Amino acid sequence: MESGRVFRLVEGSLMALFFIQAARLVLSDAALLGGAWGGQGRLIEGVGYGLLVLLLVFIFPLPVPGRRKAVPAVLLISAVLSAVARSAVSYLAGHFQTAAALVLLMFATVYLLTLLRANRLAWLTGMVVGLSLEQSLRAFDTIDFTLQPSIDISIAGALYRVPWVVIQIGVSMVVVLCSVIARRQAVNEPFVPGQFSLQGGLALGGFLALEVGVLGQPALIARWADLPVPALTMWIVLVTMLPLLPAVRHVVSDMLHVLDERFRGLVWFAGFLLMVLAGNRLPGLASGVTLIIAQLMAVLLLWWTADSKDANAGGFSTGAGYAVSTPVFIGLLLAYEATLTPLPGTEWLAGRGVFVLIVAAALLGAPRLIWREVDPWRWPSPIPSPLMAGGVVLLTALTLILSTVDVQDRSTGSSNTLRVATYNINGGIDEAGRYRLDLIERTMRASLADVIVLQEVDSGRLTSFNHDQAHALARRLGYYEAYAPAADRGRGVAVVSRWPLFQPQTGVLPGGAMDGSGVMRVVVQDPVTLRTVVIAVVQFPDGTDEILLEQLAVTRSLIGEETPLVLAGDFGGDTSSLSYREFMTVGFVDPDSVLGVERGYTTPASAPSTRHDFVLLRGLIPLDTRQVDSTASDHRLVVVEAGWP
Repeated sequence: MESGRVFRLVEGSLMALFFIQAARLVLSDAALLGGAWGGQGRLIEGVGYGLLVLLLVFIFPLPVPGRRKAVPAVLLISAVLSAVARSAVSYLAGHFQTAAALVLLMFATVYLLTLLRANRLAWLTGMVVGLSLEQSLRAFDTIDFTLQPSIDISIAGALYRVPWVVIQIGVSMVVVLCSVIARRQAVNEPFVPGQFSLQGGLALGGFLALEVGVLGQPALIARWADLPVPALTMWIVLVTMLPLLPAVRHVVSDMLHVLDERFRGLVWFAGFLLMVLAGNRLPGLASGVTLIIAQLMAVLLLWWTADSKDANAGGFSTGAGYAVSTPVFIGLLLAYEATLTPLPGTEWLAGRGVFVLIVAAALLGAPRLIWREVDPWRWPSPIPSPLMAGGVVLLTALTLILSTVDVQDRSTGSSNTLRVATYNINGGIDEAGRYRLDLIERTMRASLADVIVLQEVDSGRLTSFNHDQAHALARRLGYYEAYAPAADRGRGVAVVSRWPLFQPQTGVLPGGAMDGSGVMRVVVQDPVTLRTVVIAVVQFPDGTDEILLEQLAVTRSLIGEETPLVLAGDFGGDTSSLSYREFMTVGFVDPDSVLGVERGYTTPASAPSTRHDFVLLRGLIPLDTRQVDSTASDHRLVVVEAGWP
């Protein structure tokens, strides 16, 4: 294999990685801004922002070069500009970072489309490797650490904080070096042009929406399957890369050959839709298995999105085909987000996320129904199979290490008191509509609590940049964690603890499917004295007293009559609410009342005027109650210190 081809594949994979990172960042920020502005009656501005993104990304890739002689120069220029923009993304913050990501998205798009115009085999390999790299980079705590301001590196027992932009500049220089070398050896590269038809562009839009929305998110699949996040991460990366091996594609092609003669890909199409539907509807392990299979099938279908092309044909159709994929990709993702938190005018989408996923899957699977003279799964690989197999093993092993390594020392020492905190983190969004999970973490750390119960915790939503917040916060704090998704499975409640958690039990509250409400109980054990306490977290949604009575019945049935027990969470009302009064009649005490703390307002965080957040005790002695003054969320964090009986 020529060295120029190796450098082109490295360059292409990194450019695909940059593209996926930029797309996730831009679309997440657009969804976040749209939601915040919509809630303030400024939806027109949010829509205008989204239309600007659509317009720029829609128009920019249209002039993809059609002549072979122009391809190497365009690849070099677009790769260099993308590398510079990626360094800017690491350096800037806030909306400036989003603007740099948008510039990166445009130049990376030009690069990838030009690469497809030159070599569809290299484009396929780069896209799959880039997607796998992005999943692996999120393996530690579901947050892409290359988009963080800095990274901590331990050398000889000392901890050094290195600005990530320094490392990113090095990665960008690798891209530039590979681009220059590949440009000099472009004359020796194979010319295997590809293009996007209209249907291929629609399929690509469906593929990107599925990957960014669900299938490319191991943490989200793990939550749906009620499995540990590290247990799924390695498998998703593995099945994402398996189609790069020609033997895997050939086996699938041979298995379907007989059926294709009669059904023209209908069996594969129907099977793929069934896997997506079953993964969304089935409980537990069955959900995880079917979604892993769906991910394998989705990546295999990527080979059917691109068509072979006459080397003498023009390049406009390739850009036009991609331009079709852009609004499909963005529209499907924003529609899926609207099924979780409807904006004005989209209430009819509430709770219908599975239909959006089925539409995306149907668009992706549609090209498989069209007969092709040459089976795309029979296309050769641009690099030798042994080398590709080694890369699959290496990246899978790296992902396993990142997802299971524990760099935090859990503080498991015993204490004569128990500090329990409750915190409604509002999906990581502060009162100004900014995503501040970093400040949420610092607020939790400042509480010095042994156990922290969380409400409105996102698990893979677009507005929270697809982070699994419970997993991310627990790993950064060095705590154990348990999570209970609400009915829509995009948001829920969680418990993080410096002591081990046992016997988690969850419940879904009637009438609260769209706001992350739910209830969960776990047993926390002091590892030194072996004392145990039941911790229950709850979030009650707004609703009628009739619905609230049903929710209270579910809650009381789940938490039982055990003591000692701590019930904490967002009650959706103050001390006059039905929920508060109900618990006061079944043996709970309010530390604020016992200790003579008046009002104890918790929301809004900047100037609290009402109390919705409570830590109630049963069988424990209230010693102290306080709040952490932080505006990381729209609620304040409340800490109660209690004595053991």
